Amino acid sequence: MPIVLQEEDFCEALLPEVIGFYCGDNPWELAIAQWIKAPRSRTGALKSMRKRGTQVWLFWHPDGRLVGYGSLGTTDWTWPPPEGPVRRVSIIPCLGIQTVFRRQPDGPKNERFSHQIMEFLLSTALSLGVEDIVLQVEQENVGALTLYRHFHFEAFPIQDGTRIKMHRPLR
Repeated sequence: MPIVLQEEDFCEALLPEVIGFYCGDNPWELAIAQWIKAPRSRTGALKSMRKRGTQVWLFWHPDGRLVGYGSLGTTDWTWPPPEGPVRRVSIIPCLGIQTVFRRQPDGPKNERFSHQIMEFLLSTALSLGVEDIVLQVEQENVGALTLYRHFHFEAFPIQDGTRIKMHRPLR
């Protein structure tokens, strides 16, 4: 029987639950961990929720351990780049899995925690009525790139420094 994560809407009262969030020592992993832990006054999840209307969820193992988090917002992007019209799209600002839960649980990929979180985000984005979802990822983050490609995200023809912008139609 698969282990199914439980999602919970993130809020300021849950900051103590994420204080030890750890997803690695690479610069992008440190940034992902800091984003969820940042107090209201700094750049992070709480500020994005308040200023941009971003939704953020924590994902819990049935035994009560925090596995990771996911976030979803909407934004206006030029599509297709660089000359297409501006249109409303869903965006995944940040997604983080604690290192102890990477590639877990063993078994089919569709039961892995990262896949459960992505399925939740894609399903939620679809319910918003937008036609596309986008994200940015560090080009050195091979694990994230593999996950996003598995879910049919494709890189934009234009890259932004060390980050790759990715797109996927929702319909």
